Amino acid sequence: MAFRKTYGGRHVMAIPSAATLVAGGLAQYDEGGDVIVAVTAKGVLGINMAAETSSTVADIDVLYPGDIVYCDSVTGTIAATEIGNEVDISSEVAVTLTESNGDAIIVGVDGTTGVYLVFKNLSFGSTGAGLETT
Repeated sequence: MAFRKTYGGRHVMAIPSAATLVAGGLAQYDEGGDVIVAVTAKGVLGINMAAETSSTVADIDVLYPGDIVYCDSVTGTIAATEIGNEVDISSEVAVTLTESNGDAIIVGVDGTTGVYLVFKNLSFGSTGAGLETT
Protein backbone atom coordinates (compact mmCIF):
# COMPACT_ATOMS: atom_id res chain seq x y z
CA MET A 1 0.00 0.00 0.00
CA ALA A 2 2.89 2.39 0.66
CA PHE A 3 1.71 5.86 1.78
CA ARG A 4 -1.74 7.29 2.47
CA LYS A 5 -2.85 10.55 4.05
CA THR A 6 -4.69 10.00 7.34
CA TYR A 7 -5.08 13.61 8.48
CA GLY A 8 -5.41 16.77 6.41
CA GLY A 9 -7.65 17.81 3.57
CA ARG A 10 -7.47 16.33 0.12
CA HIS A 11 -5.72 18.71 -2.28
CA VAL A 12 -5.45 16.94 -5.63
CA MET A 13 -3.45 18.57 -8.43
CA ALA A 14 -3.11 17.25 -11.99
CA ILE A 15 0.56 17.63 -12.95
CA PRO A 16 2.55 16.32 -15.95
CA SER A 17 4.57 13.23 -15.07
CA ALA A 18 8.19 12.72 -16.14
CA ALA A 19 8.50 9.29 -14.51
CA THR A 20 6.66 6.02 -13.94
CA LEU A 21 4.79 6.43 -10.65
CA VAL A 22 3.10 3.84 -8.44
CA ALA A 23 -0.19 4.36 -6.64
CA GLY A 24 0.50 5.41 -3.06
CA GLY A 25 4.08 6.44 -3.84
CA LEU A 26 5.66 9.75 -2.92
CA ALA A 27 6.25 12.33 -5.64
CA GLN A 28 8.29 15.50 -6.03
CA TYR A 29 8.85 18.16 -8.69
CA ASP A 30 11.83 18.07 -11.02
CA GLU A 31 13.56 21.24 -12.24
CA GLY A 32 11.12 21.49 -15.16
CA GLY A 33 8.00 21.37 -12.98
CA ASP A 34 7.08 17.78 -13.86
CA VAL A 35 6.36 15.08 -11.28
CA ILE A 36 9.02 12.45 -10.55
CA VAL A 37 9.60 9.78 -7.89
CA ALA A 38 10.48 11.31 -4.51
CA VAL A 39 13.94 10.74 -3.06
CA THR A 40 15.45 11.49 0.32
CA ALA A 41 16.64 15.00 1.23
CA LYS A 42 14.39 16.69 -1.37
CA GLY A 43 11.04 18.47 -1.11
CA VAL A 44 8.06 16.10 -1.13
CA LEU A 45 5.12 17.19 -3.29
CA GLY A 46 2.57 14.56 -2.27
CA ILE A 47 1.16 11.09 -2.80
CA ASN A 48 0.34 9.59 -6.21
CA MET A 49 -3.37 8.81 -6.45
CA ALA A 50 -2.91 6.17 -9.18
CA ALA A 51 -0.18 4.44 -11.13
CA GLU A 52 1.03 6.63 -14.01
CA THR A 53 3.56 6.32 -16.79
CA SER A 54 5.95 8.97 -18.00
CA SER A 55 4.45 11.68 -20.23
CA THR A 56 0.97 11.42 -18.71
CA VAL A 57 -0.81 13.66 -16.23
CA ALA A 58 -0.57 12.44 -12.64
CA ASP A 59 -3.13 13.18 -9.93
CA ILE A 60 -1.16 14.04 -6.80
CA ASP A 61 -2.67 14.54 -3.33
CA VAL A 62 -0.46 17.46 -2.30
CA LEU A 63 0.96 17.46 1.25
CA TYR A 64 0.94 20.57 3.41
CA PRO A 65 2.43 21.22 6.87
CA GLY A 66 0.52 19.29 9.53
CA ASP A 67 -0.76 16.57 7.19
CA ILE A 68 -0.25 13.12 8.70
CA VAL A 69 0.74 10.24 6.42
CA TYR A 70 0.67 6.52 7.20
CA CYS A 71 3.43 4.29 5.81
CA ASP A 72 3.20 0.50 6.01
CA SER A 73 6.59 -0.17 4.41
CA VAL A 74 9.25 0.51 7.03
CA THR A 75 12.81 -0.75 7.33
CA GLY A 76 13.78 -1.14 10.98
CA THR A 77 12.14 -2.27 14.20
CA ILE A 78 9.01 -0.26 14.97
CA ALA A 79 8.28 0.48 18.63
CA ALA A 80 6.47 3.20 20.56
CA THR A 81 9.89 4.55 21.58
CA GLU A 82 10.38 5.64 17.94
CA ILE A 83 7.72 8.38 18.29
CA GLY A 84 9.46 11.73 17.88
CA ASN A 85 12.37 10.26 15.93
CA GLU A 86 13.05 11.04 12.29
CA VAL A 87 12.97 8.74 9.26
CA ASP A 88 14.45 8.91 5.76
CA ILE A 89 12.68 8.15 2.50
CA SER A 90 14.25 4.91 1.25
CA SER A 91 12.11 4.57 -1.91
CA GLU A 92 8.94 6.10 -3.30
CA VAL A 93 6.96 3.58 -1.23
CA ALA A 94 9.04 3.14 1.93
CA VAL A 95 10.94 4.79 4.77
CA THR A 96 13.83 3.64 6.92
CA LEU A 97 14.28 4.35 10.61
CA THR A 98 17.76 5.77 10.01
CA GLU A 99 17.99 9.51 10.67
CA SER A 100 20.57 10.65 8.12
CA ASN A 101 18.40 13.21 6.29
CA GLY A 102 15.38 13.51 8.60
CA ASP A 103 12.72 13.63 5.88
CA ALA A 104 9.83 13.09 8.31
CA ILE A 105 9.04 12.82 12.01
CA ILE A 106 7.27 9.79 13.49
CA VAL A 107 4.12 10.99 15.29
CA GLY A 108 2.60 7.56 15.91
CA VAL A 109 3.05 3.83 15.39
CA ASP A 110 0.63 1.08 14.42
CA GLY A 111 1.88 -1.81 16.48
CA THR A 112 4.84 -3.19 14.57
CA THR A 113 3.53 -2.75 11.03
CA GLY A 114 3.59 0.95 10.19
CA VAL A 115 4.27 4.53 11.23
CA TYR A 116 2.39 7.83 11.10
CA LEU A 117 4.56 10.64 9.76
CA VAL A 118 4.71 14.39 9.32
CA PHE A 119 7.04 15.34 6.46
CA LYS A 120 9.44 18.21 7.16
CA ASN A 121 10.55 19.25 3.68
CA LEU A 122 7.52 19.90 1.47
CA SER A 123 7.13 21.55 -1.92
CA PHE A 124 4.25 23.65 -0.54
CA GLY A 125 4.19 25.39 2.82
CA SER A 126 7.63 24.55 4.23
CA THR A 127 10.91 26.38 4.10
CA GLY A 128 12.83 23.48 2.56
CA ALA A 129 13.93 23.19 -1.06
CA GLY A 130 11.15 22.15 -3.40
CA LEU A 131 12.99 21.04 -6.53
CA GLU A 132 15.10 18.07 -7.51
CA THR A 133 18.16 19.69 -9.08
CA THR A 134 20.70 16.90 -9.44
